[in-house]
Amino acid sequence: MLANYEQKLFLNLPKILDFRFFLRHLQYDQNNTVAIVSGNDDFSKISNTTTFTFLTPSCLEIHNNLSICAPEVVKGLRAVHIKRRKGSYDIIVSWNKPALQPDNYTLQIDSFLFEPRLLIVPGNAVEALFLDVDVGPRYDVGIVAESPGGVSSLSSITENIDEEVAIVELSYREIIVALPTLMIIAVVFGAICVQRRNKKIEQTNMEYMHFEDSTDFLKKPLRRDYAIESGDTLLLRDKFEISPQQLKLKDVLGSGAYGIVRFASLQDEFGAVTDVAVKMMKDDPTVEDIKSFHQEISMMKSAGQHPNIVSLIGYCTLYDKPVLVVEYCSKGDLQTYLRTIWQNLVNAVFERRTRLKFVPVTFVNKGADQGKNSPYCNKVRTIANRLYDIQQDVIKYTENVTCADLLSFARQVATGMEFLSSNRIVHRDLAARNVLVRPDRVVKISDFGLSRDIYQENVYRKKGNGKLPLKWMAIEALTHQIYTTYSDVWAFGILLWEIVTLGAMPYPGTPTNRILHLLKSGYRMEKPPNCSRELYNIMYSCWNLRPQSRPTFTELKQSLDMLLSNYSENKYLNLCEALQESTGESSEPRSTNAC
Repeated sequence: MLANYEQKLFLNLPKILDFRFFLRHLQYDQNNTVAIVSGNDDFSKISNTTTFTFLTPSCLEIHNNLSICAPEVVKGLRAVHIKRRKGSYDIIVSWNKPALQPDNYTLQIDSFLFEPRLLIVPGNAVEALFLDVDVGPRYDVGIVAESPGGVSSLSSITENIDEEVAIVELSYREIIVALPTLMIIAVVFGAICVQRRNKKIEQTNMEYMHFEDSTDFLKKPLRRDYAIESGDTLLLRDKFEISPQQLKLKDVLGSGAYGIVRFASLQDEFGAVTDVAVKMMKDDPTVEDIKSFHQEISMMKSAGQHPNIVSLIGYCTLYDKPVLVVEYCSKGDLQTYLRTIWQNLVNAVFERRTRLKFVPVTFVNKGADQGKNSPYCNKVRTIANRLYDIQQDVIKYTENVTCADLLSFARQVATGMEFLSSNRIVHRDLAARNVLVRPDRVVKISDFGLSRDIYQENVYRKKGNGKLPLKWMAIEALTHQIYTTYSDVWAFGILLWEIVTLGAMPYPGTPTNRILHLLKSGYRMEKPPNCSRELYNIMYSCWNLRPQSRPTFTELKQSLDMLLSNYSENKYLNLCEALQESTGESSEPRSTNAC
């Protein structure tokens, strides 16, 4: 008979000559008991039972590989609590370093009276800090290690907070000491009540009744809603809250003053894995940083879902800080995308120039008319042919991005902003750098870090001295710090200029401290040479001095729809003209369809 913790297995074996038997498919790290009894053919006579117990090796003892095996149970778990105020502690949890480093650890503190606190730390950590934890007289600390091979068994300890007991005992002593004083006060108060009883009996009854009513709530258990009051917990639990264990962090996509954005994978409850972007706060965030981060989450929740908006997938807490999980757009931001197209175009030009050095400019044509084959005529023909060859290089470098694609980008941004404005949300930082691109060339408006909901006045005024995107700001935002959907329309005009110029910096060569003076003087950016008058009129209308005279995003979308419906190659936007303007290409006459 083979016995272990999971099951009992009875084996009736035939005659064995070599006195050996192989036990197969035993579990790792499992206690097993083997009992052997021998007997005759019909078991009418049997021997005494011989029993022995053995422990199977663990998976790690055999394979020593965390890709196959779950990490070993965390050892040496200990906790130290440091008082911040009554009932609130900073808790430092530490443990021994394992022989093999896992991917990460998940820790939980459960004080029984409040919501458990969850924290995930990287696999090279040997301690973790929980800040401002509300606990009762005792709390449990649990930890598991995680790797591709699985999750370790739970290691846990229970810690008592002796100071709470001391506080309780002290309170009883104080009551005993204060009891005589309280009795004197009660006697005096009672005498006053008796004296006024006949005069104010109705009022006394009403006060008594009011006292009874006001103390009813004391009969109910008092429990703080941790999700609302804790600075380390995001919001009330809802459909957007996800478990940190569902996330696997990968490469860093970008960083800035706010923190970092990392590529990650998210596994849902059905096991499906989705690529996501995770926005994480910087180290040691201020209270204002955390508040702004929470506002960003609330803003994205209120915005809802739209094809041209980077939608919220969820949020959770990692490393004791809130993180935001959003859609992942693998082509990056539109500004970088456009500038990459531009750089590839420039590279194509200079590669072509290098090849042209080996093409003879003059050659002899043995035709009858020697004048038509003069060196001058041949030189002109060489330049004209070069434009066609450049277009082939453009196709190779830019994945066939066309002018129609660029107009579509603008139209999609207008559609997304139409959706935001209909939900009374002003973006305040609309620019190509805050628009993301997907492989299917769907663009999505992102970064609601400066966004605010507009209420009764439909106006938001910025407070403080935070950095502002001056070259994208409307004139009323620069002068009075007033932000509306109209100022977003102004920024859309700048974004449209960025698209037309393939990511150029607005107001080129103009320092930011001169922008307001230029705008007050009536200056607006000129029409880019590769831009049609129809497209520039749309752009220019966004920069009207009077906010109410600017087009709405619905009107902008309709105008771009009209251009796209009447689209023909290079009719409204010409990539080659932009290229030649900036690279010094020949201005010899050419067909408009050359590029």
